[in-house]
Amino acid sequence: MSWPARIALGQRFEVQTTWANAGVAPCYEGGFWSLTFKDDKGGIVASFTDESFDFSALKPAPPEQAPTQTLNSRFTLALPHVDPRGTFAPATRSGTYQVFVSVGQRDGTPRFQLPLPDGDQHRRYRLGQVVVTGASPN
Repeated sequence: MSWPARIALGQRFEVQTTWANAGVAPCYEGGFWSLTFKDDKGGIVASFTDESFDFSALKPAPPEQAPTQTLNSRFTLALPHVDPRGTFAPATRSGTYQVFVSVGQRDGTPRFQLPLPDGDQHRRYRLGQVVVTGASPN
């Protein structure tokens, strides 16, 4: 998974992920990947789900033979004054946040345990951090 080191509020940013099912069974229930930003107290600041790919489509195979699916997902961090009924996530403030990944429901609720370290006990896995800055001038 890759994402920008810095993200400006109100600006679209891209996250690239590559997925494989290195197992023995398909993901029968399906699911969607989610990106979550948490503050230093572990509170969820923003959460995004990419509904463009259902994990039920990943074919299982041994790790060295599993086909991969690469996704280029685009999200926008909402400005504090943006109407939350719009197309943006809830308003976010500038700061440094921890980046987590999960797979689960369309609303971002994690359902599946992933083979990744640094889990948060809720099936989200910490991958690094991101700095969120004030809005860029247009």
